[in-house]
This record gives sequence, structure tokens and C-alpha cells, in this order.
Amino acid sequence: MRWTKTTKTATWDKNKGTEEVIIQTSIPWRHQMARKTYNLILESEQSEEARKILEEGHERDSLAVK
Repeated sequence: MRWTKTTKTATWDKNKGTEEVIIQTSIPWRHQMARKTYNLILESEQSEEARKILEEGHERDSLAVK
């Protein structure tokens, strides 16, 4: 789906019922975590050991939050 004006409006309309505080704090946190994770991935690309650690950590963390 393209990010058109209609899609953007529909997305924000869907979130109208949510508390603004949650929206304001979750979006910046989500972006911050995405940047941190991406930086870790970039730093560990060349090291097999580091890649293994990240993959195991991701699997462990995914199970912990489900």
C-alpha cells in the first residue's frame, strides 16, 4: 500500500480513540529502538560471532515479549 493522503488519514483516524500520551511516547520510542537495532546490525555485519549473538538475542527477546 502506498503512503497516500488517504492512507495517512485512515491510519490517523484508526488511532483517534487512543490516548494522545501513548501515541506521543510510543512513536519516538519505536524510532529510537529501530535506530539502535539497525546500528547494532550494521556494526555486527562482518563478525560471525556478533551476528550469532544478535540472532540468539532476537529469538530470546521475541519469546519473552509474546
